[in-house]
Amino acid sequence: MNALDSLIIKIPLALTEALIVRRMASVFGEGQTHGQAGELAHELHVIIDGYRRLRSVEPPYMGSNRYELMDIAAIEEPDTVLAILNTALGLWPQDHDASAGQGVWIFHQFDHADADALYERYLRLCDRINGTDEASLFRGG
Repeated sequence: MNALDSLIIKIPLALTEALIVRRMASVFGEGQTHGQAGELAHELHVIIDGYRRLRSVEPPYMGSNRYELMDIAAIEEPDTVLAILNTALGLWPQDHDASAGQGVWIFHQFDHADADALYERYLRLCDRINGTDEASLFRGG
């Protein structure tokens, strides 16, 4: 196997924590974040790991050629992991339609993995980092 045949995204917890500190400082002001950032970074990593575990047990998808099996979960994983990380940090596409599309796509990824509870944890985490209240929309309050 060539090293370029597979790409596994590994993001150090300390980097995630630093990014959360920076994001929360821009939302809530300097000095308001350091105590929570480590806990929030850990929770984000737990959510991503939970998503990966759920998708890793899916059977391969039969492609257009009946002899071709595609591991869709493995193909989509890097994009999904980066989208979860970026959106938790408030990094959304600037275009409104693209941003809405990304939000729907992330929901679909969690929904496909039958992970509604995990998706709700992700929304609550995003709310804590970004000072929003998106999780209330998921369950209607």
